[in-house]
Amino acid sequence: MSMSSKATRKIAIGAAALALTAAAVITPVAMTEEGPFAAFTNASYQSDAQGWPSVDWEALQAENPDVCAWITIPGTTIDHPIVQASSDAPDYYLKHDLSGEYDSWGTPYLEAECAERGILSSKAAFVYGHNMLDGSQFEPLVDYVDESFMDEHRKVWVQTPDGQKHSYDVFAATVVGAGERLKRTDFKNSADFASWRDMYYVNAEAVSSHTSPSWASRVLCLSTCSHHGLYKNERTVVWCMPSKDARDGGVKHG
Repeated sequence: MSMSSKATRKIAIGAAALALTAAAVITPVAMTEEGPFAAFTNASYQSDAQGWPSVDWEALQAENPDVCAWITIPGTTIDHPIVQASSDAPDYYLKHDLSGEYDSWGTPYLEAECAERGILSSKAAFVYGHNMLDGSQFEPLVDYVDESFMDEHRKVWVQTPDGQKHSYDVFAATVVGAGERLKRTDFKNSADFASWRDMYYVNAEAVSSHTSPSWASRVLCLSTCSHHGLYKNERTVVWCMPSKDARDGGVKHG
């Protein structure tokens, strides 16, 4: 995509976002400072110097054995458990809560095709969550088309029940039509993976000024519905790569 085309698309995104804000009348759901899943974290919540929440995995998996991870994006309301979707019902958690009850809000979930290798080892791990327009679920992802927002919220933390803590860096945000076949979980080789990754990177609506994915051998893709006006039915996908350095202090990096 040419720079002029990117600029045109960014102007369109900004105009559409302003129009949506002006037109929408939304009664926000009250969000506690600790977040909607604070019952599954310890009382001190931010339990170490870096701010990683201490998750009560026993309680979470007693609630639902499908829980496979916890995701935190510091500075946003994203601080949620992630459940593993199954091949028998890959879209089940679009409309079911953590307890398995029907709920249009759903629960953030990992793509069923990633079940074998998991969120930390899949070549491309896709996590889906609703945009509820009130700051909950994955609503903050739509703001990543703003590069200043991306740079201010570029860290993504993922931890798993086996005690692993992995830090990721956001490197791009793309807006795609719902019918676009973006998702891939199998690749012929590293060159095939890099070609797929870079195709979306060079055409992204926003890219990080802090990092590029040239060395990344796997990615985490966070997806939600959006209303930027580029497509009638669209998704915003935030692309993350394992952090290359150890500045987060003692965490394991992929």
